Amino acid sequence: MNIPLSTFADRAWYAYQCLPRGKNGKLPSLLKVMGPEKRLLLARLFNGERSDPRQETRAIIAEALKVPRAWLDLGEGEPPKLTGPYKAMPRDQKMREQDPGEWIKKYEAIGGIPTATPNNFQIAVLCFGSILDSKTIEAVAIEARNRENSEEPLYWAERLRLAQIRLTGGAGFRLELPKDALQASASLASNEKAHAKKAHAG
Repeated sequence: MNIPLSTFADRAWYAYQCLPRGKNGKLPSLLKVMGPEKRLLLARLFNGERSDPRQETRAIIAEALKVPRAWLDLGEGEPPKLTGPYKAMPRDQKMREQDPGEWIKKYEAIGGIPTATPNNFQIAVLCFGSILDSKTIEAVAIEARNRENSEEPLYWAERLRLAQIRLTGGAGFRLELPKDALQASASLASNEKAHAKKAHAG
């Protein structure tokens, strides 16, 4: 198994999984490892909210995880031994869920069928899905990652239009979202779902 140890966060997560475990095989909680005032230091690191802690913070983390500072900071020396199965860091699990390649598969390469209320990026894709190239969606999905609702559907529609022109060399679609884009996208998703069920039934 290829365990990532290239960054401070990678090594901290690995060191956490080398701590002594309880009888049930569970690792100690971050509260127990760091205490009530410092537990958020590790939580933010493991969730990808912080990547480069200050020097004094690094010293606290190294002491709490019971590893040499040189190894935790720079990867120098031998890593500690795992005390159980290695699990991916929450940050990496989150990134994998939001990977544009996975997004394309999940939404059937052309926008597909969201299982819940579509975000602003998905609304734009659904409204123009029938004329979008899958490479266009993937390219803009990379840009949209983690901020799908931080811009209006019209913004993502424009990004899709420009990406379509750039990647396919063809003309962009006419940029005209329905007045109620959310309702229109929900209707499109419903129609696609019905079509998919009909095709599956043969």
